[in-house]
Order: sequence, then structure tokens, then C-alpha cells
Amino acid sequence: MKNIIQLSAISLIIGGIFFIITNSVLTPLIDFEAPTSVIAQSSIFIYRMSAAALGVGFLLFGLIGLLLAHAKNLTSFDYLSFIIVFFGNAFTLANEWYQIFVIPELAIIDPDALNSLDETVGFSLYNIGTMIALLTFTFGWIMFCITMLRIGKIARLAPIMILTGLVGIPLVSLISTPAWGGTIGTAIMGIAFVLLGRDLFTSQ
Repeated sequence: MKNIIQLSAISLIIGGIFFIITNSVLTPLIDFEAPTSVIAQSSIFIYRMSAAALGVGFLLFGLIGLLLAHAKNLTSFDYLSFIIVFFGNAFTLANEWYQIFVIPELAIIDPDALNSLDETVGFSLYNIGTMIALLTFTFGWIMFCITMLRIGKIARLAPIMILTGLVGIPLVSLISTPAWGGTIGTAIMGIAFVLLGRDLFTSQ
């Protein structure tokens, strides 16, 4: 079990690094004013989505170690929080994955269809799928951070920083722009995931 926890800790650190690269380095390089079909065919889009998928994938594996490290102190709320954050990461990984292999192909085969899909007003199945991934990822991490803070096995700084990043994204977006909100909030979260992995590793 100790080896699994340590591997999960390393995975969290790697996931945090990819999280920072994705949102603070690569995302600002994308021209979101361009049509979706043009964006999807660009190299920076592939790099961004690949880094995002790797980041969430490593975070997903890292959750296993976090569960094992807290296993002796978990309540029903804590198990529920783990289930939600686990599936939130899994849904987000699925969302990033198909954007690597499906969206660029669709942009080449039928760019008008992709542009229409992105510009659809209201809640299409495409939008609903993205929203489910976003909400379960967000609320899952909020709930699991509460679990980690309650149990106290991991240093409090990392969970607090994750919560700060999640709150900071909409807050900074309102004060400044969504681009700055996403960049600052996710940078804080990325650093927090790195610290979380370090604290999990040293706790063993």
C-alpha cells in the first residue's frame, strides 16, 4: 500500500505541473477569437489538449493514494466526496481525450458542423456533457478538500490553495476577464496539486 500511495503522490506532482502548463502557458496562446474549426486544426490546440489530458489523468491516479492515506478516518460524506471527485476527474479526462482525437478530425471533415456545434444556443448534449464534467470536477474537489481539512493527515495549505483557486476563477473573472480568472485560478490549483503530492509522499 505504501508504494501505491507514493506513486500516487508522484502522480499528483506531475499532474499539477501539467495543470500549470495547460492553463497558464498553453491556453493563453490560443486565439479564441478565431472560428472553432480553425482553432481545432492548430498545433497549439493539440498540445494544449494533450497536456490537459495528461494532467487530469495523473490527478485521477493520484486520488487513489489520497483515499488510501485517509482510509482509516473516512465517513459517509468523505466516501461520497471521493466518488464525486473521482468521476469528476474521469469525466474531465474523457472530455479532454475526445478533443484530441475527434474534434480536430471533425474540423477537417466538416468545419461548418463543428462551428455550428460550438455556436449552438442553449443546452445541447455537447454542452451538457462539458457542464457535467466541469461541475463534478469542481464540487468533487471542494468536497474532498473539506475531507482532507477535516481529517488533517495532509498539511492544510494544499487543500486551502485548491479551494482558493476554485473560488478565484469566477471571482477574478468578474473583476478582470475570464482569461485572467482562468489563468490565475488554475495556476494556484496547479501549485496546490504539486504541494499535495509532496505532502502525501512525505507523510509516508
